[in-house]
Amino acid sequence: MSRTDRWILVFLTTLALVVGACAQSSEPETTSDEGPAHIEDIAGSEVKRVTLTDEAADRIGVQTVPVAAADGGRVKVPSATVLFDQQGRTWVFTEPEHDVFVREPVTVIGTNGEDTILSTGPVADTPVVTVGVPELYGTELGVGDPE
Repeated sequence: MSRTDRWILVFLTTLALVVGACAQSSEPETTSDEGPAHIEDIAGSEVKRVTLTDEAADRIGVQTVPVAAADGGRVKVPSATVLFDQQGRTWVFTEPEHDVFVREPVTVIGTNGEDTILSTGPVADTPVVTVGVPELYGTELGVGDPE
């Protein structure tokens, strides 16, 4: 084999390795159960339990406030906490544990712009999400999930 033939062989081998490496890196990575969010079914419920890693919660910027007591045994939450789904039902995301979120149905009876008054929903002092509600809802529903 001549010197030129050897250089062509080395060049083609190197090119094949580079092209192969590029092709592998452009494929989507498979995610494991160790991803940024873990979704669990809740028995007897249409909602799911969303558990975020600390990094995912920070990236979304999740913030919570406690539900406040209101007149007449009602409670109030910041209006930003209330989620309206496609069927017109109203929900809030509660945080029963650190970085664990569960969507809970609520009944809205009024709003004054900043606060929404609820006749049913979480009890006073329950942490509810004020920032990150759409991201949590999308995560729960699997929006953007490659599966």
